[in-house]
Amino acid sequence: MLTPAELTVLGLIVEQPRHGYDLEQVIEERGIRQWTDIAFSSIYYVLAKLEKRGLVKRVGHPEDRRSLLIELTKKGRSDHGTLRGTFNEHAVNLMGCVPAAERANVERALLHLRAALTTCLGQCGPDDCTKC
Repeated sequence: MLTPAELTVLGLIVEQPRHGYDLEQVIEERGIRQWTDIAFSSIYYVLAKLEKRGLVKRVGHPEDRRSLLIELTKKGRSDHGTLRGTFNEHAVNLMGCVPAAERANVERALLHLRAALTTCLGQCGPDDCTKC
């Protein structure tokens, strides 16, 4: 099983291949540290663990020969559905922290947010969601 930090980093790479520094920027911009324990210094450690499991690999950057990007492997792609289920299990466990009387409201809000994000990503793409 992957840790929440590993699932988070893998999810960011599922969106698009990234450089380790790009991962740090996205984590900071999205406020990911507010809900998962991933420090700047641990990003490369997490990437190494994902690489060791065969889920990601380092590839040359198409625009800069000196730089490497991290992308999914075939195994990473095939395992993504299973891993997404694991992530959903973590989300369900987190929902246990929400008082029962409020749970339905939180679930509705999350479904609304998911629909809005799906629409936005469909219209703009992950790099240009500021226009939605």
